[in-house]
Amino acid sequence: GAAPLRMKLSSAIVGEQAGPFEHAIDARWLMAYSAGVGETDPRYYDTGRGVLAHPLFPVCYEWPAAQPLRALPALKPLFPQLLHGQHDLTIHPPARAGDELRVPGRIVAVVQRKPGAFVVFRFEARDAKGEQVSTSDFGALYRGVTVEGGDRGREPIRSRTAVGIGEGQDGATRGRDTGVARGIGAWRRFVVPGYALRVPG
Repeated sequence: GAAPLRMKLSSAIVGEQAGPFEHAIDARWLMAYSAGVGETDPRYYDTGRGVLAHPLFPVCYEWPAAQPLRALPALKPLFPQLLHGQHDLTIHPPARAGDELRVPGRIVAVVQRKPGAFVVFRFEARDAKGEQVSTSDFGALYRGVTVEGGDRGREPIRSRTAVGIGEGQDGATRGRDTGVARGIGAWRRFVVPGYALRVPG
C-alpha cells in the first residue's frame, strides 16, 4: 500500500496571538482550585488573613487564552497528536483575591524534534497596574509532525538538569524557590519566590 502521509506544520505560526482575556480573581475560585488538587495547607483557605493562590493556579486563567491558539487552522487538525511536553512557570507575585488580570497568549517557538514538532505557547498575566503576575511557557509536542520553514523562535524551556531538587519522604518533590514535577514523557518546572513549594510527583 501507499506510504502514510506525514503531517506538516509551518513554523510561520510563531507570533500568532490570542487575547488578552480578563479575569476577576476571587477567594472562592482560589479555594476551589486548591481543594480540587487536594491541597491541605490551611493558608490556601484562610479568608481572615487572605487566601493564598496555589502555585499551579495560573493554569485556570491561562486556559481561555490557550484554546484559540490550539484551534488555529494550522494546529487544530493536529490535536490528536498533541502531548503536553514541558511547562515552565514563573510566579512574580502570586495572584490574590480582588486582582483583575489580563492574560494574552502567543506562540513563541516552533522547533523540530525527533519525535515531532515542538510548539511553545507563552502566557503572561498582568494585574490592573500592568505588573507581572505570572509567566508560563507551555511546550506541546505534536507527534509525527514535520516542521516546514525551519525552526523559529528561541526554545525558552530549560533542561531539567539545570534545576536542583530534593525528594521528600512522602514522595513529593520539594524546593525552596524551584520545583520540578515529573510525569510520563513530561516535566514541569516552577519558580515561585517565597514559597516552600510542594508539587505532587
